[in-house]
Amino acid sequence: MYSYQDILNRVKGEAKIPIQVEDLHHEVKILKREVAENKQRLIYLENAFQAFQESQVLKENSETSTNDFERKTAGKTLLIEESDNINSISKVHNQKWMSKIVFKVKDFQFEALALIDSGADQNIIQEGLVPSKYFEKN
Repeated sequence: MYSYQDILNRVKGEAKIPIQVEDLHHEVKILKREVAENKQRLIYLENAFQAFQESQVLKENSETSTNDFERKTAGKTLLIEESDNINSISKVHNQKWMSKIVFKVKDFQFEALALIDSGADQNIIQEGLVPSKYFEKN
């Protein structure tokens, strides 16, 4: 039988291993990976639950449902079944916005409205499709 004092004495007798920064970095990476995997699983489960609810509504209201609604729910169910083997995109951010720009050259001034698409511009510049004489790196 163990007593509390025996356990404390055994713990005090063990040599303490110093914690190293590399170990902490490794553990942080593992935890971040687990969080990302759990977020992906949560999204998958939410989509599956939504498809299940839609199929239940479809079964309850089979007389009033239209063929278009049936096609939509069947497509979502198929997508969820296939997403077990592939990664899915959870959010798509549109990187386009309108901005008022002013061109000033000495005494001349010209105002214009420009469409800025930061994602596409960056990709084109990185791929080298735009000659360097047309842009300046900051």
